[in-house]
Amino acid sequence: MSSLVVLSNEKGFNLARRTAYLLNAEFAVVEQKTFPDGELYLRIPLDVRGKIVVPVWSIKEEINNDLVSLMLVLDTLWDLGAKKVISVVPYMPYARQDSRFKDGEALSIVTIAKLLRAVHSDYVVTVDMHLHRIGDPRFVFGEKIINVSGVDAIADYIKNRHPQLGGKAIVVGPDEESEQWASRLGMLLGLKWVVLEKERYSAEEVEVKLRESMPREAEKAIIIDDIISTGGTIESTVNLIRKLGLNEIYVYCTHPVLSASGLYKIASLGLADYACTNTLPSPISTIDVSGVLASSIKNLA
Repeated sequence: MSSLVVLSNEKGFNLARRTAYLLNAEFAVVEQKTFPDGELYLRIPLDVRGKIVVPVWSIKEEINNDLVSLMLVLDTLWDLGAKKVISVVPYMPYARQDSRFKDGEALSIVTIAKLLRAVHSDYVVTVDMHLHRIGDPRFVFGEKIINVSGVDAIADYIKNRHPQLGGKAIVVGPDEESEQWASRLGMLLGLKWVVLEKERYSAEEVEVKLRESMPREAEKAIIIDDIISTGGTIESTVNLIRKLGLNEIYVYCTHPVLSASGLYKIASLGLADYACTNTLPSPISTIDVSGVLASSIKNLA
């Protein structure tokens, strides 16, 4: 696929480079700097005219700057004559701001979707987008968003690293939304799964409860979620599982948003293993989703 170009920002370098390798594509990091007044300067260092271009943009911490830089790159690609643009946003920011609870609140994910359409992105590929009240990202982004999953990569990681788990483990989803990932992981590993009920009191304080009985044969637990941020949900889930007598616990997620305190909290739980995918850079981004992205891009290109 020599007519294919993969670009990235600095944060997305490792994932983008791996994806470009699998696609046999040209690869470059977009040049970026910040002027003294805070404005961004960007330059695309490759000739993109007539080519299919795939910006793989990791959005973390400086979320608003990362979004503006992506918008600038996408519009520039159109202006430079790119044949097709497939935007890869592994972690879609603002997806949790999908409903208006008080008059006057911004529906932020709706605005992000409008902006991505406005700057000529032919397709948008994302991974395990947070879907709570929306249910299907196409309701917001239209038909040209592709929401792939990192669960298959997580399952492969578990099979390779912990083949001893077998039928002794139970897959646990911390809340109702996580059922889609818990059920998928359970099917891939040949394990039963349960889903908990969660009530959130603040950004860090949550309570989880069983909504169904835990299978008696379960000796170990594998917790799966889409995002780990403050670590509050995982901590509450681990505490509940230990009260039920399961002490060997494994934790996996797609997106390691991870505040500094969140990473410390996860590391302090005494887990048998914990890891996330490399949709975002972090010290525990050890599960590679480049194969999932490359497959989706091939279908779109």
